[in-house]
Amino acid sequence: YDTNPQVRLVLDRKASMFSNLEWKVVNQDGEEVDDPVLELLDSPNVTQSGKEFIRQGKLQFELYQNQFIFGNKGGINSSLVLPDAMWNLPPEYVKMNLSGKIFRQTDINEIIEEYILELNNIKEKYSTDEILHLKGCTLNNPILAESKMNSLKLPISNIEGAYESRNIMIHEKGAFGILSNEGNGGSGAIPLGDKERENINNQYTRSYGIGSKDKNGIIMTNSKVNWQPMTIPVKDLMLFEEIDQDFLVIIDAFGLNSNIFSTIKGSTFENMQQGIKLAYQDTIIPEAESYAQALGEFLGVTERGNKLVASF
Repeated sequence: YDTNPQVRLVLDRKASMFSNLEWKVVNQDGEEVDDPVLELLDSPNVTQSGKEFIRQGKLQFELYQNQFIFGNKGGINSSLVLPDAMWNLPPEYVKMNLSGKIFRQTDINEIIEEYILELNNIKEKYSTDEILHLKGCTLNNPILAESKMNSLKLPISNIEGAYESRNIMIHEKGAFGILSNEGNGGSGAIPLGDKERENINNQYTRSYGIGSKDKNGIIMTNSKVNWQPMTIPVKDLMLFEEIDQDFLVIIDAFGLNSNIFSTIKGSTFENMQQGIKLAYQDTIIPEAESYAQALGEFLGVTERGNKLVASF
């Protein structure tokens, strides 16, 4: 995410679209009601707005397929009392102390004893009641999900390799080609003398070029020389095509539509509008509904007989 532009484009776009949600609380009849949870969701902590909190949490979830939300209740452990603040804990630094039992247990406390955050000089422990753990689908581990980055390792590596190759061609290209003597004597090719090589090089670097009125575009010399190009046309390496194909794989992996990205060729305004609708319909809204359900249960909205709704 920090070094690959395609990965960042996809995840930033998805998190931004996701954070466009508006929170509502409805009763059992579907009527919108006022609830103190809305104030907390609008300003979850002293450093983040509601949208910033959602965007950060979504990025964490998409990168790690795990999101840990800490509800700070100030020591009051009751599902009927709202936390004073909520924080997204960085998944990379969260560990779990497990009991070693899973499938025969009926309470989360019998599986996870506590959560531990180890970051720099910070080491804090949290009970299971203080943490909302959201996780993606995984095959073999019902406790901790596995990042999608593992399966995208090769496409990501290909993109980085293509960018690196283009960067080398631009900044470390070396010589464009070789000017060699084509003249033949009785014993083969006659090498250019030192003075002639110096003259040709000086003329090439100082007197010739394109895009400048002060330089000539054609080299003239009395020596019979042959030009051997040393560069490879970028189009022959198909680096742009490689990046585009890998970009599409990443877009599909996170459930978005290729037409919403300006770097995709052939995307029109109409395609972009349709792509945005499809991305919301097929991915953003279903994921937001799951997020709202889990958050509503964690914050006691469900227990109060209401429902937290993520509206777009």
